[in-house]
Amino acid sequence: MSPLNASQRRAILSSLGYLDQLLTESLRIVREAGGESPFADYIADAVPVQVKVLDDSIRQFRGEVVRVLGDLDIDRPRPRTGALWAARTQLVCAEIALDDLRASRLRGYGSLAQEDAEALDNSVAELRRLLGHMRELLEWNPGGHLDARLQGLEAGSALTDRARRLDEVITSHGLVELRPALAQLVSRLEAPALEIGVFGRVSSGKSSLLNFLLDREALPVGVTPVTAVPVRVVYGETAELTVGFIGGKERHEPPENISVYAAEEENPGNTKGVSRLELALPAARLRRGVTWVDTPGLGSLAVGGAEETRAYLPQCDIGLVLVDAGSTLTPSDLTLLQALLAAGAQTEVLLSKSDVVNRADRDRVVEYTRRRLREELGSDVPVYAVSVLGPESDLTRAWFEERLDGLLERAHDEAMASIAAKAESLSRAVSRRLLERLDPIPDTRVAASRANEDQRFAIQAPMRQLEEARRQLRDGTRQVSAEPQAVLKSAADELARRWRDEDFSPGLARQVVLTHLEWRAREGGQKLLKDLESLRHSLQAFLDKIGGTEPGTDTTALPRPSTIPLFDPESSGIELRLDKPFLLAHSRPLLRRWALGRLTRLVGHEVERALNQYRRRLEEWSDTMVTQLRRGFEAECAARGLLKGMPATKPALDAEDRAAIEEALVALGDPLTI
Repeated sequence: MSPLNASQRRAILSSLGYLDQLLTESLRIVREAGGESPFADYIADAVPVQVKVLDDSIRQFRGEVVRVLGDLDIDRPRPRTGALWAARTQLVCAEIALDDLRASRLRGYGSLAQEDAEALDNSVAELRRLLGHMRELLEWNPGGHLDARLQGLEAGSALTDRARRLDEVITSHGLVELRPALAQLVSRLEAPALEIGVFGRVSSGKSSLLNFLLDREALPVGVTPVTAVPVRVVYGETAELTVGFIGGKERHEPPENISVYAAEEENPGNTKGVSRLELALPAARLRRGVTWVDTPGLGSLAVGGAEETRAYLPQCDIGLVLVDAGSTLTPSDLTLLQALLAAGAQTEVLLSKSDVVNRADRDRVVEYTRRRLREELGSDVPVYAVSVLGPESDLTRAWFEERLDGLLERAHDEAMASIAAKAESLSRAVSRRLLERLDPIPDTRVAASRANEDQRFAIQAPMRQLEEARRQLRDGTRQVSAEPQAVLKSAADELARRWRDEDFSPGLARQVVLTHLEWRAREGGQKLLKDLESLRHSLQAFLDKIGGTEPGTDTTALPRPSTIPLFDPESSGIELRLDKPFLLAHSRPLLRRWALGRLTRLVGHEVERALNQYRRRLEEWSDTMVTQLRRGFEAECAARGLLKGMPATKPALDAEDRAAIEEALVALGDPLTI
């Protein structure tokens, strides 16, 4: 198969891009028809199921486009324009257009009564004020001015030098998507405290644990956390609450006012525009350069809080995940732990509220949880039972002395080591972006045809395996959403069992459905991850066999599959209240049949939609992973001399651009280690 020339590639990209624009516009039309706009162009004559099916079909179409481009070795153009800049440009145009509404402009079309002119100008002033508020929001830069902040860092430090090199490379090569990560790194260098994040689902006891460790009732307990506002607790000679707002303004208040900003009841939907909460306390366990972070609970009604918690993960040095000792590990807990491990954080599981567990059973619960984590995550995660109540609070003191006391004694060193690892990770991400811009690896389908017969057959076999794996993985993602009824059946079975056992707790039905929905999604994701790992090992075995490196040597050219996309059941929008039908008494089969019918009618559509949405995310993720494995495999084949002298599938960069990229790679470190 001959490689495509540059003109053919441009034509394919242009046509597919135009098709995507048409599909985007068609979906926008049916979604926004009859909406809030006073100037709607279209009548809302599409029923919800049509909009949903159109959305699903467009996602499938886009998945097929990604596959086609991968098969043809055509790289998709990377976005070059920041969304904030584009949005600000639109607001500038809106402000210019607003000028045409002033009374002085309209008089050119005819006379205008003074009363009408004043009313119109007042309206224009109010519209201008609203546009100004939007502009301030978009112009707000949470990371501040990086140039000035970098100059303010400690001179002569190796980490400071690396951060400045990263800034130079990211700026000169337009890698704007990596600037938020750089800003996060600079923030850590400015205040290199050891970051200990406390995670868990709502009501898992995060705030109670922190209050116990700080020896004061500093954080609100028993309230629904507000959207997207983690609470950072730092050392201060006097107790003070610092509230940061979107737009950059700050306010200092007494610590007891924290609920005014951190509780959903007093700040619903974060209507007060809070962007940061920092609580300074003269607590002994904060003196050693430690920052404790109380994160919004996963699974709360404030879904944005869960997103903020996930966004915080890369900053965390030590992650403490609280799981209610009276319950079991959920898929959300496992996904969170997996994300923490992927972010390089030291991670532990604390079985909170262990006072509710029989002392004789406590050790069995701890050992069972350890075993489950080893099976699910492939990693030995420390597990400890803790409590903040009565005599059982000794469990928490014992855990703290055993696990954290030593770390806190060397808090600064631990923090700097963690920051260095994060800087290394960012350097690798920058280098990967730059390497992608260099001349591509020769197309193995072409190169193999020109190699000797043994090499040709040897290379074609794993390439066929890669394409077959892509197809099988797609089939696997479809299995995730194939049987929503299976979720409802298993949920109905558990409901029937628990009803028969006299469990009538409020919200039971909703929680059971969400738990089984999570298990279904996670089970599918874990299977895909195992299949990808198996594919990677198979390709590695092939490379070991053909030689060029020591057998069994791991190679950076074959990337490990990244963390499975997170699944948040709360985003499904499932709201459900289902009480036991007492007329059916204790007949489990009748209870199960009744529950299944009700669940199917009340939430069947939402379960199906949630699984379909997650399936699409898994499909995009698995396609990306296979593409990365294929590129890594091709790169390793080329490095072993199998493809030497074969032509590239795309035109090379000009000498000046190539030299600039190679110079940047040298500045970041040895590119062969990336």
